[in-house]
Amino acid sequence: MFLPKNFVVFMLMVLFVIASDCDAWRRRRRRRFVCTPRSCEVSYWSTWSTCSTDQCGQQGSQGRSRIVQSLPSCAGAQCPDLNETRLCYGNKPVNCHLSHWSSWSACSTDQCGKQGSQRRSRTVESSPNCGGARCPDLNETWLCYGNKPVNCNLSHWSEWSACTTVCGVSGKQTTSRHKTRTEKCGGICTSTFYKTRACRLTSCLNGGSLGGETCFCKKGFGGNCCEKEGNEYLELSKC
Repeated sequence: MFLPKNFVVFMLMVLFVIASDCDAWRRRRRRRFVCTPRSCEVSYWSTWSTCSTDQCGQQGSQGRSRIVQSLPSCAGAQCPDLNETRLCYGNKPVNCHLSHWSSWSACSTDQCGKQGSQRRSRTVESSPNCGGARCPDLNETWLCYGNKPVNCNLSHWSEWSACTTVCGVSGKQTTSRHKTRTEKCGGICTSTFYKTRACRLTSCLNGGSLGGETCFCKKGFGGNCCEKEGNEYLELSKC
């Protein structure tokens, strides 16, 4: 069966138009779905975290992070690291730490009442760091006074005093001494400043003679030691 020539031409034209439209549609579709590469987008970094240690000079770590704001597409650049860590060092202030005070030294003088000085000290057990408080004075001085005991000094004994009686054995005589330096700072001193002893004269007055403990007086004298004179004394007297 043969188709008319015009019909064939018409059909060829229709097929050409259809083919052209399909090709144009495919071109438009390709243009519509072209994939433009898009890289990953991230936020700004956060602030650094606090150091993992606050001990002055001790090594620790701190971190910061960021987040993905848009993922990559069409072979765009991948996202970079979202976390970052770095070394840090603690900076908590450390104050100076000292030992206890030592005992006071002996006074620089032991002379009773004389002014001297004595000292005490302490040592640094840990130095200040990271802005901590500085160390105070390590030495301290104080006035003191010597307290070595000083005993008193005494004079020599004086000469014995005259006997309290003219004759016989019933008399007394004394001797004394005194301080030439007073005791200080707990020093000692004797309490004996006077001494007494019995005494007697070995001769009688007015020419009397001593016999044992008795004065034998000449005529006209009397009394224990023949010290009295008068006509009434005609006999010898006894002390």
